[in-house]
Amino acid sequence: VGSLSDSTVGIKVDLDANALGQSGSNSYLNAKETSNFPNTSSVNIIGDKAKEINAYNGSTKVTNLQSGSKANLEFSYTKAELATSDITSTTSVSKLSVVAYSDDKKDWENLSTVPTYKDADGLVVASPEADLSNVTSVTFTAVTTHFSTFALSSPTGVEPPDTPTGLAASAGSAGSGQIT
Repeated sequence: VGSLSDSTVGIKVDLDANALGQSGSNSYLNAKETSNFPNTSSVNIIGDKAKEINAYNGSTKVTNLQSGSKANLEFSYTKAELATSDITSTTSVSKLSVVAYSDDKKDWENLSTVPTYKDADGLVVASPEADLSNVTSVTFTAVTTHFSTFALSSPTGVEPPDTPTGLAASAGSAGSGQIT
């Protein structure tokens, strides 16, 4: 199992054994933060920053992991970093997802994402306050089978209206086809 942890970039990557190729090879990972990323209408990138993760087996760049292998990704954001994108509550955090850029599709793909709230000591906050007052950072965990550019994104597009309330219907007269 290989791994990379970089607190400056705010990322941790854990790989399955032999995910980059056969064991004993000179395999390694690197990551960097970037503001140079494809901006499409399908994403609203948090903090205007993405993370490029690259993997190598010897001198060969590895984009796709070996069949059946996966990489667990953890992205850490401080409460202040999230606040720059108006993410200030557990409700807004719950709507975020890690996205991966697909060169084939020329668009971002949502990855199943789990947020974990942490306090100033890096300990998990089991019951975060709605306003994040007892939270210092949030770690977002996702799983991938390839390496590319990753980012944290909030939903895009128009939110549907709330379901109307206080409505009632009654049948019209028989055969009229009306509802009143």
